[in-house]
Amino acid sequence: MVKYFLDECDPDVEQKGLFKIHSSENDIEAPPLWCTTGLENGFDIIKLLIEHGTDINWPTSAQSAPLISASGLLNIPIVEFLVEHGADIRKITERGYSCLMATIASTELCAYLISKGASVNISSIDGYTALHYAAHAIKLETVILLCRNGGSMTAKTNYQETPLKIAAIRGMEEKCDAFDLLGCSLVDDDVTQCVLMWETALTLRFVVANSMTDPVQMTDVFDVFKLIVSQIDGGKSVRTIHPIGIIEQANFQCFKKKLTLHLIRLFQFLGGSVNDRLDFLEQVKYLVQLDPRGINNQTLLHLAVDPNISKEGDISLMKFPSVYVVDILLVCGANTNIRNDDGYDPLRNSIKFSDLPPEKV
Repeated sequence: MVKYFLDECDPDVEQKGLFKIHSSENDIEAPPLWCTTGLENGFDIIKLLIEHGTDINWPTSAQSAPLISASGLLNIPIVEFLVEHGADIRKITERGYSCLMATIASTELCAYLISKGASVNISSIDGYTALHYAAHAIKLETVILLCRNGGSMTAKTNYQETPLKIAAIRGMEEKCDAFDLLGCSLVDDDVTQCVLMWETALTLRFVVANSMTDPVQMTDVFDVFKLIVSQIDGGKSVRTIHPIGIIEQANFQCFKKKLTLHLIRLFQFLGGSVNDRLDFLEQVKYLVQLDPRGINNQTLLHLAVDPNISKEGDISLMKFPSVYVVDILLVCGANTNIRNDDGYDPLRNSIKFSDLPPEKV
């Protein structure tokens, strides 16, 4: 039928018609060649259209070329045919979307387009590169391919996202490792952000641990707790790697104190022998005796009644304030009368975060 129209009726092979996109509220105007890339028998029709002089790069109203459409459909024979017959491999849509970005689900097709000159680091109007898209889709083989062909790991989107950060957000176990890696990459330049990345990795590991069929072991919590306490006792910090300012020192020390409080909270849900629990309490008692201070001269008790110490955005990863954590600290000798730099003792600090109406307070 198509051959008949082309041979006998001399139609306008580049005339655009309305095309409905199911995933979008907006219809587009598209030429026959672009529409044909999505047909089951599209390859034969594409050959006919090309033979009858259609512009191989003629785009839709959204500036999507036939090559981009075929790339998104991962149709390797059609992509190869279009490229071999002069399709512009660097053409992009009005949103800056390229054929390479469209093919991140197929490492083979990405490799072919790169070999033909596709730009690896071209970005969309939102700043996303093919590597950002591959990281978001968790396509490891494509990520490796793009990196080996010059894909920028430091390229940032308009939302300040690097490919690594996107991978961290999208992964599971890999997510924790990625945030650890992000922290390491920032330790020399921005210690505050470095601490935030490491804190995020820790809280995410709590989430992963809580979702595992094998329970977290008391010995694991105890060993980590002792390590952090020894760090606090010895005054070890990132200062041994890179000198940091007073504010950043306070941020890092506060981070370690938050870790200890989260571990005490986790301790509530673990089993273990009586001796194990007594040993853990001895470590908590030793930590209390060290009397570490955080930002604004806050004690462990000040932090324990703060609901924000376990928040990532709007999500609380563990429940704080925790009566259990406060009780453990009090049993181990925490001083309830110490005031922070704002003049608040732990009791007043807890009231500050409470939902009680003023008359009740």
